[in-house]
Parts: sequence; C-alpha cells; structure tokens
Amino acid sequence: MSKVGWLYENGFGLPQDYARAREWYEKGAEYGDAISMRNLGALYYNGLGVAQDYAEAHKWYKRAADKGDARAMTNLGILYQNGQGVTQNYAKAREWFEMAAISLCAVAANARRRIRVAASPGEQARRHRRGRAWQVRPVRHSGKFPFAAPGCVRGG
Repeated sequence: MSKVGWLYENGFGLPQDYARAREWYEKGAEYGDAISMRNLGALYYNGLGVAQDYAEAHKWYKRAADKGDARAMTNLGILYQNGQGVTQNYAKAREWFEMAAISLCAVAANARRRIRVAASPGEQARRHRRGRAWQVRPVRHSGKFPFAAPGCVRGG
C-alpha cells in the first residue's frame, strides 16, 4: 500500500494527488506498515496535501521508528535537533541518530556478509588481491531528508 501511495505522492504513472497518497499511506499504517507510517510523517512534515504539522509528523515517525525504520529514526532526530513539534533536545536527537546509524549499519553488515558468502571462490580471491574492493566508504543517501547516518559505512 505504501507503494501505491508513493506513486500518487510523486505522480509516477498516476496523477499527483497528495490526498490519495495520504489515504493509501493510512491504509498501510492500519496494517502496521512502517514505510507507510514514515511517509505519512513526511506528508505532515512538508505540508503536502495536509496542513504542516510537526507534532503529527512526530507521531507517525515515532510509530515507524518503533517498528525499526531507520529513516524514521533519523527524521525524529531532525525534529528534536530543530525543536519542530517537540521541545528542542540535542540529547534525544543524538539518541535517535545513533539508533538510526546502528539500524542502517546492521542491515548493511548483514547484506555484505551474505554477498561475501555467495561470491564464488575465484571472486573472493580476486577481491582479496585487490584489497580495496571491501574498503569502507561513507554511505550516500538522497531523498527528501538527505542524511548520512553517523558512523555507518558500506563495502565496495
């Protein structure tokens, strides 16, 4: 359901309609979909099809974060950092940023481990000889809330 909402929100293959996007996100949120909850938060944060309401954005980001959504955790950190819809609190902002970094790194570490195991012995040997193939590089993100989770890294 979050995918249909995203199509309406961004106007891909469907006319852009924030009200319809919100309806689909709400349906997904009813079923416990964290992405739908995060996207609802983004609609309220940006005032897209709804009145801009940071407190409502906080509510939806918190629900998504409680389900493990790292982007929602980052967005909560931003709200606390800027005092939007909540009392400004740098300690809480840091906590949310750190939880997001841990969540993102855990996903990346697990994916990297699976790729290493799945690689053929020849591929593993070639990467080992090159050395730099598995070097750590900063994560790059794009989107409405560009961020780089502190300390989170990825392989080559």
